[in-house]
Amino acid sequence: MPKFKISSLLHRRWVWALAGFFVAVPVLLLALFYWWLLPNLPQYKDQVANLLSSATGYTITLDKLDGEWGGARPRLTLEGVRVSEGGRPLLYFSRMEGRFGWRTLIALEPRFHELSIDAPALTVRRGLDGVFQIGGLRIDPNSPDTSFSDWLLKQYSVHMQGITVAWMDEKLGSQPLVLRNVSFQMQNLFNRHTFKLALTPPAHLAKPLSMNGVLYGHTLAKQKDWRGHINLNVPAMEIAALRPWLPQDYQQLRGHGSITAYIELDQGGLSASDFKVNMAGLHLEAPQLTSPIDMERLEGMIGWKLDKDAQGKAAKMVYVRGLTLKNMKGNSTEPFDLSYRWGEDGQRISAANLPLGELARLVAPLPLEESRKTQLAMLDPQGLIDSLDLSWAGELASPERISLDARFTGLGWTAEGERPGAANLTGMIAGNEEKGVYALASKQAGFDLPALFAEPQFRFDILNFRGGWKRQAKGRYNLEIADAALSNEDVSASLYGSYQFGSNGPGVADLTGRVERGKAPRTERYLPFAVSEVTRAWLRTAILQGEVKEGSFKLQGDLSRFPFKNAEDGIFRVSGKVVKGQLLYADEYPRIDDIEADVLFDGIRMEIHADKARVFGAQLRKVKAVIPDLDTNNELLEVGGEAQGPAQEFIRFVNFSPVTDRIDGLTEEMTANGDLHLQLSIKIPLRHSEQTTVAGRLFFDRNDVFP
Repeated sequence: MPKFKISSLLHRRWVWALAGFFVAVPVLLLALFYWWLLPNLPQYKDQVANLLSSATGYTITLDKLDGEWGGARPRLTLEGVRVSEGGRPLLYFSRMEGRFGWRTLIALEPRFHELSIDAPALTVRRGLDGVFQIGGLRIDPNSPDTSFSDWLLKQYSVHMQGITVAWMDEKLGSQPLVLRNVSFQMQNLFNRHTFKLALTPPAHLAKPLSMNGVLYGHTLAKQKDWRGHINLNVPAMEIAALRPWLPQDYQQLRGHGSITAYIELDQGGLSASDFKVNMAGLHLEAPQLTSPIDMERLEGMIGWKLDKDAQGKAAKMVYVRGLTLKNMKGNSTEPFDLSYRWGEDGQRISAANLPLGELARLVAPLPLEESRKTQLAMLDPQGLIDSLDLSWAGELASPERISLDARFTGLGWTAEGERPGAANLTGMIAGNEEKGVYALASKQAGFDLPALFAEPQFRFDILNFRGGWKRQAKGRYNLEIADAALSNEDVSASLYGSYQFGSNGPGVADLTGRVERGKAPRTERYLPFAVSEVTRAWLRTAILQGEVKEGSFKLQGDLSRFPFKNAEDGIFRVSGKVVKGQLLYADEYPRIDDIEADVLFDGIRMEIHADKARVFGAQLRKVKAVIPDLDTNNELLEVGGEAQGPAQEFIRFVNFSPVTDRIDGLTEEMTANGDLHLQLSIKIPLRHSEQTTVAGRLFFDRNDVFP
């Protein structure tokens, strides 16, 4: 294969001829412009006007045309530029200056490298039909003729400055709004268009504002091909002063501050927007709101955007970032983030530092279903969501799939009906529809359980829980409590176990725990409705003092069968040792003091066994108090035991009990010495204490009795 040599190419005549042609043509063109066209340019005024008319699609006339060389690009001056259509004047520019664009020779239409337009005053209006006009030029986005705008987009640089613009809104019938020192700059390179706009509104409305952006597109006839972004900066504004130019429904808006906006366009439409607001003294009143919203301050970012999920499906998102709210009472929030995303693939809520209580109070004026507002008001959420990432598909109440990761501080809500409540919970929860984990490390926290307890509010100085959950068969879940500790003034306890729930019924529990300490008089406080009110009332009045030690409890079985009447149904057992106890087992009977006893709740049975106690000066042993059936309407308290002590103490017991009435006051004046031994049995129907029966045997041992 023969080698190619540049030296041989340079010896060919046609190469030199072609090079000479490409050099000669520009030189001839430059000479033509410099020595012939520019000196005679005023003579071609009409021809240039015709070229501009052909390029823009409107009739353009010139009062004067002049030019000069001005370096590599000739400078053209057009004065008295009039734009009209069908004899109807549209625009008038007192002066236009342009630097000649050499692309004119290729495009065969006027192209300027730089075009400066002087228009001392312009009128911009919105007509009754909603179409905007600049001067008499209609800006109709639906018009198929985009010749004029397309021609402007082909000029490399266009700028206007020092213009006074009068805005007139015929649709609102408002007075003219005069904007001064309006300047506009635009640079175009192929399909890339950058622009800047600045203007000065009246001083009582706002400070000078500015707008800039970058847009990509060839022609406005293909709006769906356009994309880009726009920035708007309003450094200070007074909303109330804008009332003459606002629709009637928004006349009550008030507030002052600044707004910075970032807007993204894609496929000819809005694809994203960010509004950074810093407003004070805000009063929002609009048809979309059911009642006004008043805020002393609103600061942060508010936005919206079109998005795509992991599978490329369309989605939308609204969000706030670093938002701070301060109400008219002076209460303010720390900056928080919140976003809501929805699309074909599901929904997602993300949040950080979210103040639930403050936001819940803002829901009332919003255009939501009244049922939703009522539910939220009844829930009355409180606390702070430190972080939240919640996504789901389907209905949130019964989702097809769900994923949750949340951290919270001081979380709480109000109980309603069978729904439990909570207060001041701090912890985390993470998982999905199959499994998850949770942890609570709370202080001064608790739960409200009105469906289970007569006194539903349980508050604890320490409330710690740790565990997880797993999905079981047939839509059931197993909630594991790996360990838990709770403590308050009444009790200090720990527990572990599991709770299965789902489908129908209250669920199945398997819980085991220990009680490190407790106050015996508060026992009834922690017994559910399943224990009758009569029994709980007796415990409330009967146990006067006592400390619980070495306690334990176990709950195992299907809770739909609670209280468990036998071991086959389930186990409910609470036991513990009581010291320093006082028991008033029945009205009008002397109390039992210095009790050291074992207390047991086993299924539907309650037992108290004491080997040490006293009544007055008599010592008690083998004392037993039993309620055999806590689940009956005829609760019976059976008290039995033995007493040993001075005879005079027994007489005292009789005299200070209903027994004295049954023996017609026989012992009221009686005295005795020596010791006595008593075996006593008392049966007290708790609902009919007047039917109490007493039986016993009294043993004498060398006693003297004096009537």
